[in-house]
Amino acid sequence: NYIYRYADTSGSTEFTNRWEEFTATGSRLVTTRSGANAGSSTYVSRHTVVDDLFVLETSTATGTDGGGPFRNTMTYQPAAMGDPAFRVCEGRTWTIPAVGVTSQSLRGQFSSQTDPGTIRIVAIRESVTVPAGTFPTVRYTKTMNSGRGQVLDEFWKSIEHGVTVKRNSAVPGAVATEVLLSIK
Repeated sequence: NYIYRYADTSGSTEFTNRWEEFTATGSRLVTTRSGANAGSSTYVSRHTVVDDLFVLETSTATGTDGGGPFRNTMTYQPAAMGDPAFRVCEGRTWTIPAVGVTSQSLRGQFSSQTDPGTIRIVAIRESVTVPAGTFPTVRYTKTMNSGRGQVLDEFWKSIEHGVTVKRNSAVPGAVATEVLLSIK
């Protein structure tokens, strides 16, 4: 179990991520949240690895939150570029094209398009200290160009554990930070 704190201008939330499965072609993650948005979610995805990136084909989220039960399945056509996979080189950059996405939820179905952007590997084996400890990481940025302006996410992913230990996010008018509190 990986316990995180997410904080933005509206406050902070703690949540626990428990990976039940992670393979080259899919994953199953259970997230439990506390606080105002208390609840539990299960995320199941189908992906592949292409050009050292995870490429997301479908994802389904089910669970409960402050609004009650939910279920949402998203299908990407073509598959959507995600995060760096297992092998990466410092300075490597990928262009993320916009792709079509169909969302099916309890409220109905709608189609939209993802935002285009870039992923760039900033550093390999960069040491970062968070409440859970000090980790050698792969540091990378993901910059997305949305209709609301540019969104910049900066990630530090543990080389040993394969999970994000720190993330800074900047969207127009707001910033947020997520840190790993502990590993149990």
